[in-house]
Amino acid sequence: VWGGAFLLAWCLYSQNLIWRLEIDGCETMDRRTVEEILTEAGCGVGDFVPNIDFDALHAKVKAENPDIAWLSVYMHGTTAEVQMRELCPGCMLNASTPSI
Repeated sequence: VWGGAFLLAWCLYSQNLIWRLEIDGCETMDRRTVEEILTEAGCGVGDFVPNIDFDALHAKVKAENPDIAWLSVYMHGTTAEVQMRELCPGCMLNASTPSI
């Protein structure tokens, strides 16, 4: 009886963990580096999803990594789907260039 209750509790708990990261848009940065950045920000394999503030995560990763133009994390079950774009060095606008 206790074993069954423990198994049920573990199954319910484990649905709230990140078991896999899928990274899309990583062209020049090493995927391991992106995984390390996300893990340090609190969104890595084994992290408890309800404890993650995704808006704060996106802002923190962007602020601390100037090579990342934008990043977004979507949860699909236990998979964190990371979509990102890297900043291309020649695409920087200077202050005198009008934006469209």
